Amino acid sequence: MHKIEDDFLTARRSIQARRPITDKEFQSIVLFIASTYARTKLQKREQKEIWSDLLSIYQLMGIDHTMPDVYKRIQDLQIQPLSYHIHNFLNITVPVLLELKLTIMVVSRPIGFITSDNPVLWLDLSQGLTNQQVSFFGLESPYLEIILPLSPNCLAKLTRNDPELYLSVDSQPELVDEINKLIVYFSEEFVVMNHNKPNPYWFE
Repeated sequence: MHKIEDDFLTARRSIQARRPITDKEFQSIVLFIASTYARTKLQKREQKEIWSDLLSIYQLMGIDHTMPDVYKRIQDLQIQPLSYHIHNFLNITVPVLLELKLTIMVVSRPIGFITSDNPVLWLDLSQGLTNQQVSFFGLESPYLEIILPLSPNCLAKLTRNDPELYLSVDSQPELVDEINKLIVYFSEEFVVMNHNKPNPYWFE
Protein backbone atom coordinates (compact mmCIF):
# COMPACT_ATOMS: atom_id res chain seq x y z
CA MET A 1 0.00 0.00 0.00
CA HIS A 2 2.87 2.38 0.69
CA LYS A 3 4.09 2.09 -2.91
CA ILE A 4 0.59 2.76 -4.24
CA GLU A 5 0.35 5.89 -2.10
CA ASP A 6 3.88 7.09 -2.97
CA ASP A 7 3.26 6.63 -6.71
CA PHE A 8 -0.04 8.46 -6.40
CA LEU A 9 1.62 11.41 -4.66
CA THR A 10 3.97 11.71 -7.63
CA ALA A 11 0.99 11.77 -10.00
CA ARG A 12 -0.79 14.24 -7.74
CA ARG A 13 2.04 16.73 -8.17
CA SER A 14 1.45 16.61 -11.92
CA ILE A 15 -2.25 17.21 -11.32
CA GLN A 16 -1.56 20.17 -9.06
CA ALA A 17 0.68 21.64 -11.76
CA ARG A 18 -1.95 20.84 -14.45
CA ARG A 19 0.61 18.88 -16.44
CA PRO A 20 -0.25 16.07 -18.86
CA ILE A 21 -0.60 12.71 -17.11
CA THR A 22 1.78 9.96 -18.23
CA ASP A 23 0.64 6.35 -18.63
CA LYS A 24 2.53 5.44 -15.46
CA GLU A 25 0.86 8.25 -13.54
CA PHE A 26 -2.54 7.22 -14.86
CA GLN A 27 -1.91 3.67 -13.63
CA SER A 28 -0.94 4.98 -10.20
CA ILE A 29 -4.12 7.07 -10.01
CA VAL A 30 -6.26 4.07 -10.95
CA LEU A 31 -4.54 1.88 -8.37
CA PHE A 32 -5.03 4.52 -5.71
CA ILE A 33 -8.73 4.94 -6.52
CA ALA A 34 -9.34 1.18 -6.49
CA SER A 35 -7.38 0.55 -3.28
CA THR A 36 -9.02 3.49 -1.52
CA TYR A 37 -12.43 2.07 -2.35
CA ALA A 38 -11.45 -1.42 -1.19
CA ARG A 39 -10.13 -0.49 2.24
CA THR A 40 -12.90 1.62 3.76
CA LYS A 41 -14.71 0.67 6.96
CA LEU A 42 -17.76 -0.10 4.84
CA GLN A 43 -15.83 -2.63 2.75
CA LYS A 44 -14.30 -4.20 5.85
CA ARG A 45 -17.71 -4.59 7.45
CA GLU A 46 -19.22 -6.12 4.31
CA GLN A 47 -16.32 -8.55 3.92
CA LYS A 48 -16.57 -9.61 7.56
CA GLU A 49 -20.27 -10.31 7.04
CA ILE A 50 -19.52 -12.42 3.95
CA TRP A 51 -16.97 -14.57 5.77
CA SER A 52 -19.24 -14.78 8.82
CA ASP A 53 -22.06 -16.14 6.66
CA LEU A 54 -19.69 -18.70 5.14
CA LEU A 55 -18.58 -19.79 8.62
CA SER A 56 -22.21 -20.41 9.56
CA ILE A 57 -22.71 -22.53 6.44
CA TYR A 58 -19.51 -24.48 7.15
CA GLN A 59 -20.66 -25.14 10.71
CA LEU A 60 -23.95 -26.57 9.43
CA MET A 61 -21.96 -28.79 7.05
CA GLY A 62 -19.65 -29.91 9.86
CA ILE A 63 -16.56 -28.56 8.11
CA ASP A 64 -15.33 -27.07 11.39
CA HIS A 65 -14.73 -30.69 12.47
CA THR A 66 -14.01 -32.49 9.19
CA MET A 67 -11.73 -29.79 7.70
CA PRO A 68 -10.48 -27.75 10.67
CA ASP A 69 -7.61 -26.14 8.71
CA VAL A 70 -10.00 -24.78 6.10
CA TYR A 71 -12.38 -23.59 8.79
CA LYS A 72 -9.55 -21.86 10.68
CA ARG A 73 -8.49 -20.08 7.48
CA ILE A 74 -12.02 -18.72 7.03
CA GLN A 75 -12.06 -17.64 10.67
CA ASP A 76 -8.84 -15.70 10.11
CA LEU A 77 -10.33 -14.02 7.02
CA GLN A 78 -13.45 -13.09 8.96
CA ILE A 79 -11.31 -11.39 11.60
CA GLN A 80 -8.92 -9.63 9.20
CA PRO A 81 -10.51 -9.57 5.73
CA LEU A 82 -8.94 -6.52 4.10
CA SER A 83 -5.56 -7.81 2.92
CA TYR A 84 -7.18 -10.68 1.02
CA HIS A 85 -10.02 -8.48 -0.20
CA ILE A 86 -7.79 -5.67 -1.48
CA HIS A 87 -5.54 -8.10 -3.37
CA ASN A 88 -8.48 -9.76 -5.12
CA PHE A 89 -10.36 -6.51 -5.67
CA LEU A 90 -7.39 -4.94 -7.46
CA ASN A 91 -6.89 -8.03 -9.61
CA ILE A 92 -10.53 -7.91 -10.71
CA THR A 93 -11.06 -4.19 -11.18
CA VAL A 94 -7.79 -2.56 -12.20
CA PRO A 95 -7.54 -4.14 -15.69
CA VAL A 96 -11.01 -2.77 -16.47
CA LEU A 97 -10.43 0.63 -14.86
CA LEU A 98 -7.28 1.10 -16.93
CA GLU A 99 -9.53 1.10 -20.00
CA LEU A 100 -11.48 4.10 -18.69
CA LYS A 101 -10.70 7.76 -19.32
CA LEU A 102 -9.58 10.20 -16.66
CA THR A 103 -10.96 13.67 -16.13
CA ILE A 104 -9.73 16.01 -13.40
CA MET A 105 -12.55 18.37 -12.48
CA VAL A 106 -11.06 21.64 -11.24
CA VAL A 107 -12.65 24.38 -9.17
CA SER A 108 -10.92 27.55 -7.99
CA ARG A 109 -13.47 28.93 -5.53
CA PRO A 110 -12.58 28.41 -1.84
CA ILE A 111 -15.62 26.24 -1.15
CA GLY A 112 -14.87 23.38 -3.49
CA PHE A 113 -15.10 19.61 -3.14
CA ILE A 114 -15.57 17.85 0.17
CA THR A 115 -14.71 14.25 1.01
CA SER A 116 -15.70 11.60 3.54
CA ASP A 117 -14.83 8.26 5.13
CA ASN A 118 -16.31 6.62 2.01
CA PRO A 119 -14.74 8.86 -0.62
CA VAL A 120 -14.79 6.75 -3.79
CA LEU A 121 -18.23 6.67 -5.40
CA TRP A 122 -19.24 4.23 -8.12
CA LEU A 123 -22.20 5.71 -9.96
CA ASP A 124 -24.35 4.58 -12.86
CA LEU A 125 -26.32 7.35 -14.56
CA SER A 126 -28.78 4.79 -15.93
CA GLN A 127 -29.80 3.93 -12.34
CA GLY A 128 -30.34 7.48 -11.14
CA LEU A 129 -27.34 9.54 -10.12
CA THR A 130 -28.62 10.85 -6.82
CA ASN A 131 -30.07 7.76 -5.18
CA GLN A 132 -27.90 4.74 -5.80
CA GLN A 133 -24.24 3.82 -5.72
CA VAL A 134 -23.34 0.70 -7.69
CA SER A 135 -20.80 -1.87 -6.58
CA PHE A 136 -17.77 -2.92 -8.57
CA PHE A 137 -20.02 -5.51 -10.26
CA GLY A 138 -21.11 -2.61 -12.46
CA LEU A 139 -17.70 -2.59 -14.17
CA GLU A 140 -19.14 -3.31 -17.61
CA SER A 141 -21.80 -0.62 -17.50
CA PRO A 142 -21.34 1.95 -20.30
CA TYR A 143 -22.66 4.58 -17.87
CA LEU A 144 -20.21 3.86 -15.06
CA GLU A 145 -18.64 6.89 -13.38
CA ILE A 146 -16.13 6.59 -10.55
CA ILE A 147 -15.25 9.74 -8.63
CA LEU A 148 -12.77 10.56 -5.90
CA PRO A 149 -12.13 14.04 -4.48
CA LEU A 150 -8.38 14.60 -4.46
CA SER A 151 -8.42 18.01 -2.79
CA PRO A 152 -10.89 20.88 -2.29
CA ASN A 153 -9.87 22.10 -5.74
CA CYS A 154 -9.87 18.94 -7.83
CA LEU A 155 -11.71 15.67 -8.25
CA ALA A 156 -10.76 12.62 -10.31
CA LYS A 157 -13.44 11.03 -12.48
CA LEU A 158 -13.14 7.80 -14.47
CA THR A 159 -15.64 7.21 -17.28
CA ARG A 160 -15.87 5.55 -20.69
CA ASN A 161 -16.06 8.98 -22.32
CA ASP A 162 -13.09 10.67 -23.93
CA PRO A 163 -13.17 14.18 -22.42
CA GLU A 164 -10.45 16.72 -21.89
CA LEU A 165 -8.08 15.89 -19.04
CA TYR A 166 -8.54 19.08 -17.01
CA LEU A 167 -12.08 20.41 -16.87
CA SER A 168 -12.89 23.65 -15.04
CA VAL A 169 -16.28 23.59 -13.33
CA ASP A 170 -16.10 27.14 -11.95
CA SER A 171 -19.10 28.03 -14.09
CA GLN A 172 -21.08 25.07 -12.70
CA PRO A 173 -21.38 25.59 -8.93
CA GLU A 174 -24.56 23.52 -8.97
CA LEU A 175 -22.57 20.51 -10.25
CA VAL A 176 -20.08 20.85 -7.40
CA ASP A 177 -22.99 21.03 -4.97
CA GLU A 178 -24.55 17.88 -6.43
CA ILE A 179 -21.25 16.01 -6.09
CA ASN A 180 -20.82 17.20 -2.52
CA LYS A 181 -24.38 16.10 -1.76
CA LEU A 182 -23.49 12.61 -3.04
CA ILE A 183 -20.37 12.57 -0.88
CA VAL A 184 -22.49 13.35 2.17
CA TYR A 185 -25.19 10.86 1.20
CA PHE A 186 -22.79 7.94 0.88
CA SER A 187 -20.62 8.83 3.86
CA GLU A 188 -20.54 6.42 6.78
CA GLU A 189 -19.71 8.50 9.85
CA PHE A 190 -18.16 11.80 8.81
CA VAL A 191 -17.39 14.24 6.01
CA VAL A 192 -14.28 16.39 5.65
CA MET A 193 -14.16 19.96 4.35
CA ASN A 194 -11.60 22.77 4.44
CA HIS A 195 -14.04 25.39 5.73
CA ASN A 196 -16.83 25.89 8.24
CA LYS A 197 -19.47 26.97 5.75
CA PRO A 198 -21.24 23.78 4.67
CA ASN A 199 -24.10 24.23 2.27
CA PRO A 200 -27.34 22.99 3.92
CA TYR A 201 -28.33 21.58 0.52
CA TRP A 202 -25.60 18.93 0.82
CA PHE A 203 -27.34 17.47 3.87
CA GLU A 204 -30.91 17.46 2.61
